[in-house]
Amino acid sequence: MLGRSSLDRPESALPSALASSKEAAVRPVERILIDARRTWIRQGSDSLTIESVRRELDRAREIAPESSDVHAYLAIFHASRYAVGWQPEEKAAAVSSAGRIGEGDERYPTALAALAWVAWTDGSSLDQALDWAEESVRLEPLCGEDGLCDFHYYVLGSLQIRMDDEEAGLQTLRDGILVGGGAVQCRLKLAVTLEDLEKPDEAEEVYRELRSGWRENSTVQHEFATFLFNRGRYREAGQEYKGVHDKTRDPKAALNFGHAHYMMESWDTALDSYDVAMEGFAARKEANPTPFVSIGDVYMEKDQPAAAEKYYRRALEVFAEEGATGVQRLAQRAVCLAKLGDFEEAERAMTTPRSNQSRFQALPIFEARIAALEKDRVALLEIARGWIDSGGEPIRLIDDAAFISFREDQEYLRILWPDLYQELGTVGSTALPAS
Repeated sequence: MLGRSSLDRPESALPSALASSKEAAVRPVERILIDARRTWIRQGSDSLTIESVRRELDRAREIAPESSDVHAYLAIFHASRYAVGWQPEEKAAAVSSAGRIGEGDERYPTALAALAWVAWTDGSSLDQALDWAEESVRLEPLCGEDGLCDFHYYVLGSLQIRMDDEEAGLQTLRDGILVGGGAVQCRLKLAVTLEDLEKPDEAEEVYRELRSGWRENSTVQHEFATFLFNRGRYREAGQEYKGVHDKTRDPKAALNFGHAHYMMESWDTALDSYDVAMEGFAARKEANPTPFVSIGDVYMEKDQPAAAEKYYRRALEVFAEEGATGVQRLAQRAVCLAKLGDFEEAERAMTTPRSNQSRFQALPIFEARIAALEKDRVALLEIARGWIDSGGEPIRLIDDAAFISFREDQEYLRILWPDLYQELGTVGSTALPAS
C-alpha cells in the first residue's frame, strides 16, 4: 500500500465538487506509480523497461507535480540510474526530487534513502550516507506490496557492506526481503555479496529463488547469467543470456551471449552474436563501441590482425560518437588505443580512470591489458600479484585478446593460479580453469 501524500488528505475548505475532482486526479497518479513499480519489479532494468518506467513517472509528475509520492518514486528511480551510469543529470534529478519531500512527510524516509544512494555512488561522505540510510529504515521499517522501503534496506545493507561490515549488511538485506515491496533489490544484492564472499552455493540458491519468483524479470535473469559466467559455466550462462535477448531484444544480452561463446572459443558464434548486438544498438540509435572492440578481439584470436585493426578503428569512432565520460568507458577506449599500438595516447586516456581509482575497482584489469599489449612483463606481473592479493578473479587477466602473448607464460600463470600450479607442477594453456 502506498503511503499517503498531501494530495490524499481531505481538505474541508474545498467545495465538494472540487474535492471530488481532486480525489479523481489522485487515483490515476497512484495507479501510474503502482504500475510503474510493478513493471520495474517484474521486467527488470533493461533499457526498454527503464525508459517505459521513466515515461510513466514523468507522466505522474505532470499530473501531480507536488505529490510526495511521485517525488519519492522519482528520487529512488533517478538514484538507481545514477548508480548504474554516473550521469550527473540523474544525480541532479534524484537530489531535486528528494529535496521536494519535507522532513515531516510520510515519504521522507525514501528521500533519505535516495540521498544515501547518491552519496554511496559518489563514494564520498559515506558516514553521512550511512546515517541517512539507517534513519530511513528506522522511520519506515515495514511497507506494503507496492511500497519502497525494501530500497531503504537495500541501500543500508549495501553501505554496510561497502564499509566492511559484511555481517551487518547481510542481515540488513535479509531483513529487507521480509518487509514487502518485492525485495528484488535486496535479494540481488544478497546473492552478489555471497558470491563476493566466496559462498557460491548460497549465492546460487538465492539466484534460483529469484528466477523462480520473478521469471519475467530480465535483470534477475541477466544477473544469474553473469553469476554463471563468473563461475566458468559459460554454456549455461549463454543460455540465460539468450533467454534475456529473446525476451527483451536487448543488445547487451546479445553482447554477453557473444562473450560466453568467446570464452568457449566458439569464434563464429561469438562473431554472429556481436553482429546482432551491433545491429541492435544501431537500431536503438545507441552509440556503443563494445561490439566493435569485441569483433576486433575475435579476429585477433583468429590471427587476422588486419581485420582486427579495422574494427578497433571503427570502435574509436564510436567512442567519439558516444561521448561517454564514465571511467570504465574511458579505460576501454585506452585499451582500444593500445590494441592499435598508440601507447602514448592510451596513457593519456588513462588519466581520468587513474584519478578515480578509489571507486573504480576494475582499474587493474585495464592496466594489465595495456601492460600486456606493451609487452611490459615486469609491470604485468606486478599488476597480477596485486590483483590476486586483493581477491580479484584470475580469469579477468587472461580472458581478453590483449593477453594472447602471455597465456603460456609459466610465471604469469603461476601468479594467477598458484594452487593449481602447485598441484600440477606446471601450467600451460591446457591447465586453465575449464570453460
